[in-house]
Amino acid sequence: MVRAYNFYCAEEAIANRMNLGYQKGGRGNTAHKRFRRTLAQSDLGSTYSSDSFNERKCMLEFAAVVKENPGPAGAGVVLHDEDTSLVCYLREGLGTTTKGVAEYKALILGLKYALARGYTHIRAEGYSTHVCIQVNGMWRAKSSNMLNLYNVVMDLKEKFQSFEIFHVEREYDNEADEQANMAVHLNYGEVQEGVIGDDSNFEPLLESQLETLSSAYH
Repeated sequence: MVRAYNFYCAEEAIANRMNLGYQKGGRGNTAHKRFRRTLAQSDLGSTYSSDSFNERKCMLEFAAVVKENPGPAGAGVVLHDEDTSLVCYLREGLGTTTKGVAEYKALILGLKYALARGYTHIRAEGYSTHVCIQVNGMWRAKSSNMLNLYNVVMDLKEKFQSFEIFHVEREYDNEADEQANMAVHLNYGEVQEGVIGDDSNFEPLLESQLETLSSAYH
């Protein structure tokens, strides 16, 4: 089953992905195989039992695009369910901002979305070096603006039973990057959601729920 909503040209884009078997960019099922492997090798995978009541795990890919610095910006998120049978796509228009702010807002968007979907264990991956390093406590955010966004991430992080964040090369985050590129053309704070999957119980978030994910609520 393929469900699509809120995306411009969503039906065509998602159908193309399904027909290609997730082969965009020649990756084939690499992203899904990498997801299973990294979860199995990580603390998240070793401490989580799929039999645990009401516990769900996911992998989050986040990215941000800024056409100039500062300039028009967008955030993109791809969220994979634990068995990769469900892939959610999210994007948000960020208006005019800097690269650093946009990257933090992309991570915040993804974490808020994962919580809204009921996930309790999460592994985040992105190509933003400074976000990954700062969230891992290896480098301190200095400006008040960045520190505020860092604190938002820390608060969201505590709401998960387990949390990991890793830096990856841009080529491994290209689906989230694609969403971020499209998000540049959205209005500030506009959030769009889409999904590929076969979960008949999955329903789109209400417009009011999507609004709470927006940067306007940070």
